[in-house]
Amino acid sequence: NETFPVCAKLSAGSVDCDVSIALDTQLGSATAGVDFTGPDPPLLTFTPGQSVGDIQCANITVVDDSIPQPERSIVVTLGNNRTVGGIESISSVRVNTSIPSLSFDIETDINDLLQVKLSQLIYKAVEGANDVIICVVIDQGFASSNTTLQVNTTVSVTSTATPDSDFLPTLQVLTFTAGQSTDDTACASVTIVEDVLVEAVETFEVTLLPTAADLFKILIISGQDKGIV
Repeated sequence: NETFPVCAKLSAGSVDCDVSIALDTQLGSATAGVDFTGPDPPLLTFTPGQSVGDIQCANITVVDDSIPQPERSIVVTLGNNRTVGGIESISSVRVNTSIPSLSFDIETDINDLLQVKLSQLIYKAVEGANDVIICVVIDQGFASSNTTLQVNTTVSVTSTATPDSDFLPTLQVLTFTAGQSTDDTACASVTIVEDVLVEAVETFEVTLLPTAADLFKILIISGQDKGIV
């Protein structure tokens, strides 16, 4: 018999009292009790003090028999048996279907997130004179730990600048350090390419993206603007 773990991760919120959620194995082609046993325990319980990124695991054991059979699957999902402090509460424990793993949110106040935005609507630069400095500002919140996001510069169907000819596309990681708060900034630099051509005003796209590590610590409230060369 082979045993393997199945884990659920807290993707948003924090735990103030015991939070339990059931594991469901009813969707696969394998038969519970015949092809496998578990999950053990059937309920995953998060305890006070646990927060985003913490996990709880249960074990599923594959039953080894001597009967030749086709391959069967075990599909594990988060079930509807969800309790907070021993009281059933489906609405407070929300299964996060946007993440390709067993993951759930405990509903949290938006004010618990670090809310950030681009510091300007338009960033301007002149060829040969300066690069574009793109700053992100904390609109609301407090960085309880180092928190990262990405600045991406690229073009869209409406852009007129040419990558590598007018500017150097970049994907830079910015970090707000622990202790930074409202109005503090983190900045990236985009290189503007100088050439001898006489050109009209050209534009490229500036986009803020979350990092996987801090996906549930940060809220981007204004994350797409333009650079002008």
